[in-house]
Amino acid sequence: DATFSDATLDRSVATATFPAVGTYDLAYRMSGDGGATWTYCDTTNNLSNADYAPADSVSLTTTTPPGPPTAAGDIIFTEVMVSSGLGSTGSPAVDRGEWVEVRNTTANDLNLVGCTITDGEGSTTIAGSLVIVAGGYAIFGQDDSVTANGGMTGVALNYADTIQLSNSGDNLELSCGTLVLDAFTYPSSFATAGKSKQVAPDRLTAALNDNAGNWCSTTGAVFAGTRTGTPGAANTACFLCRAQAPATATGVPG
Repeated sequence: DATFSDATLDRSVATATFPAVGTYDLAYRMSGDGGATWTYCDTTNNLSNADYAPADSVSLTTTTPPGPPTAAGDIIFTEVMVSSGLGSTGSPAVDRGEWVEVRNTTANDLNLVGCTITDGEGSTTIAGSLVIVAGGYAIFGQDDSVTANGGMTGVALNYADTIQLSNSGDNLELSCGTLVLDAFTYPSSFATAGKSKQVAPDRLTAALNDNAGNWCSTTGAVFAGTRTGTPGAANTACFLCRAQAPATATGVPG
């Protein structure tokens, strides 16, 4: 059964139940006389239709709703804007342009409803559906206002004052119940005004992002004015330089 959502537009809304995931032919019938007569509505746009023809139907594909993460590392931290360079505003006065980026590392869409992000200040539990597509990203921010973020859009979760990324270093954790998806600690060097810190693209795992040496400042990717970062998108290359040498060396004196 359907009901008119807006009679002036002749628009109706209906709920249908399907027996299984699959692809179905879809058509609609309507009655203006309490069910005495019916008109079938399909792709022919012919309101005089008296019957239903499969060839005139639309195709509807049903899918399984995204489920929750099931293993550590399914969702990981990939980028943080600790100090936005926009200043502190509001009450309490905090940097409302700060944000955290996470990535779905799996081949399936995942829903983070009920999961919790925590730092040294507090925590926020995701109350509603928050789906991250396979291989995709999501932004958790101090504020979801475009103005507060200096023109940046796309904040999926507004954690407000419950989390405040400390410029002196902080620890972040994302968990779903007792399952810890990812956790890492960043140092004070991450608080570079207007520049986010990101994990090197070849080190996007829950283990490798624990090492602050696998993160770098974003430089070439500019967003929302003069700030640099890749919120909601793939990280740019990091140029990480490390001296490598054997722990011990044996040689002949002289």
